[in-house]
Amino acid sequence: TITRTAEQLQPRFGTSSTNGAASSFPQTQADGVQPETASAFSGSCRLCTSSSPVSISAGESHSCLVESSSTLKCWGNNTSSQLGDGTTVTRLMPTSPSMTNITGKTFNMISTGKDFTCVMATDGVRCWGANAYGQLGDGGTTSTTSPPAAKISITNAVISLAVGRFGSTGTGASGKVASCAIDSTGAAYCWGERLFTGTTNRTTSANVTTPTRLCQSAITSSCTTNMPAVRSIAMGANHACAAMQASSGAGVYCWGNDNTASNRYGQFGNNS
Repeated sequence: TITRTAEQLQPRFGTSSTNGAASSFPQTQADGVQPETASAFSGSCRLCTSSSPVSISAGESHSCLVESSSTLKCWGNNTSSQLGDGTTVTRLMPTSPSMTNITGKTFNMISTGKDFTCVMATDGVRCWGANAYGQLGDGGTTSTTSPPAAKISITNAVISLAVGRFGSTGTGASGKVASCAIDSTGAAYCWGERLFTGTTNRTTSANVTTPTRLCQSAITSSCTTNMPAVRSIAMGANHACAAMQASSGAGVYCWGNDNTASNRYGQFGNNS
């Protein structure tokens, strides 16, 4: 048991020098056990942004945010160009993805996966980074090093976005290489690794490289009914869950890839 005095539990500040001017910054205690409050950092900056963040997402090893000015910032691992800056250089501080193809767009949500990133603008969704399983939704499997000009093909306005974030805990592929979106009618679309997308491609050898309607009977070999209106989708390493809108009778559907990792810990919630 670690016993601390009130003084020991307070954030500690050190100094750094830039052009001869010293500035304070918080130092992390190696065995720290309590989170610091925002007020404790008055006058300091853990992560500087030019305007207020409106959306933030933490992937497996990189993070991104959307600022209120519709500026994008990403940092962390960049081995698959998931930061979108046109390089594969890992960034220890926020860097801006290339805006060449997306200048003037208004962004309101960003979602980061294992090694790719998707952003939702008022005119649609664009993804970049690794694409071996079609997780960028652009119809191919070629990686993209920066945000593309073309949005993925979903007819109606997209209102929510989710991508798989974490590495697989079992054999086979997992949600780390799949993406889903919900449009303004509540229709849910997924794309990426076939076993995770909840579409009829689960029974074929082909991955889903373009957005495809989520199927209510995805476990079977054929889709007889599309998933009813969806309110939200959450994705894990080996499974995903969709919350239905009230008009669809509420309730939750969960699905995953075809191996024991999908429901090893009962994550489907169906008592099996």
